[in-house]
Amino acid sequence: MREKGITNFPDPNAQGKLDLNGNELNSNSAQYKAADDACKPLLPQGGAPPPNAAAVGAAQVKYAKCMRENGVPKFPDPNPDGGIDINGDTLGVDPMGPVFKAADQKCQPILAEVAGGPRIEKRP
Repeated sequence: MREKGITNFPDPNAQGKLDLNGNELNSNSAQYKAADDACKPLLPQGGAPPPNAAAVGAAQVKYAKCMRENGVPKFPDPNPDGGIDINGDTLGVDPMGPVFKAADQKCQPILAEVAGGPRIEKRP
C-alpha cells in the first residue's frame, strides 16, 4: 500500500492484523481505492472475507464422518476450538499411512466447500 502512495499505511500488529485508523487513512480517496485494488491479490484469499464459521464447522463434521466411512473409524469430530486433533496412538490407523491418505484424498472435496478448511493437528 505504501508503494502505491498510501505512505501512512500501518504494519500489521503482533497478531498479524491491521489496525486501520479511518481518521488517518482516507479509504474513500481514489488513490486509496486504486492502491487497495492493486494490493488485494496479496491478501489471504484475495481479500475475500473469511468463511462463515458455521459453514466451516459443518464441513469439518462432514469431513470427519467421511474419514470414518472410508477406513479411519476412530477419526474425531472437530474440537470446541474448531480444530481436529489427530492422535496417532488412538486413531487406529497410521496418519501417515496409505489408508489414512486414501481417505483424506477422497474426503478433501468436502473441505473445498469452504475456504481454509479445518485446522488438523497431528499428535504423535
